[in-house]
Amino acid sequence: MHLAIIPSARVDATVLRASLDGIVSIDADGRVLEFNPAAERMFGYERADVLGMEMAELIVPPATREAHRRGLRRLLDGGAPRMLDRRIELEAMRADGSRFPVEIAITRMSGSTATYTGFVRDLTDHRPVEQPGRDGTPAAAGAANGSAARETTLSLGQAARALGISTTTARRWADDERLRATRTSGGHRRFAASEVRRLLAERGRPAIAASDPPRRALPALAELVEQHGAALADLSWRGLYGELRSGFFVERDGVAAAGRWIGALASAAVSADYEMLHQATTALMRAAECGGATLLERHLALERFAETVTRALVRRSCPREEVVSVRRLFAFLVQRQLGEIA
Repeated sequence: MHLAIIPSARVDATVLRASLDGIVSIDADGRVLEFNPAAERMFGYERADVLGMEMAELIVPPATREAHRRGLRRLLDGGAPRMLDRRIELEAMRADGSRFPVEIAITRMSGSTATYTGFVRDLTDHRPVEQPGRDGTPAAAGAANGSAARETTLSLGQAARALGISTTTARRWADDERLRATRTSGGHRRFAASEVRRLLAERGRPAIAASDPPRRALPALAELVEQHGAALADLSWRGLYGELRSGFFVERDGVAAAGRWIGALASAAVSADYEMLHQATTALMRAAECGGATLLERHLALERFAETVTRALVRRSCPREEVVSVRRLFAFLVQRQLGEIA
């Protein structure tokens, strides 16, 4: 469960609908005030059924409910906040009673009443699968403190797009051990970010031919990013860094650079000048590189922003033709960036 800071007690409806992570808000009594579509999918409840109910009874496992309630009471009594504004991992519970790992970083919202709000991230498929050692024991058994270090992993589709190859090729490379992969408990392949970076470095300049951008203005996109661009960027990029507290795209210089890029995106969506937008995107990526962002980090930033914006447009009932054009635009931007890597 990852709770990101939003400077208002009222979470904007567009942000709620567009978020790739679940958003849950509670009041001072621990009762649910907001439960967005992503939270519905994650926990298996309908929003209408949980509003006004105690969150602890819904998504906190029985063994930790009292600790949750005591912590909330301590906050209301002015006690020291042990879990506010920091990321930790906990176990959550779905409607069917199954449990799963989540990331949480709780914040108190501004306003006259105590309200706590945030974004919920399921970590189930983000944890690398332990591979057995030669003797059949888990490889992590001898690691310090009994656990192996974790790193960011990518899905099959994400790894293929980052490398500029098809998912079929990515599967073949994984089968041939050219691109090492692990399996989730559900049998899905996961690729370590370090593996993708290694292959990108070995291959040098990717042989990617960028698709053409759309040839029309995108008024719905322009309106969306003018009104909510900064919030959508924050939603998209906070999940890039896993357990780390910071990274270029969420730090001051990165937020400023992204603000300029979002302005260029809104302008290009009105004028259909997508070559100008490509140049602005290149400027953003150069700033990110100078700020220490890796190639993969820069690629995923564009990809996640594209996913968030597209979902927001769909939720707004944007005409299908424009949604398709927006997807085409971001594919053009991503491919141009990968294609220009020296």
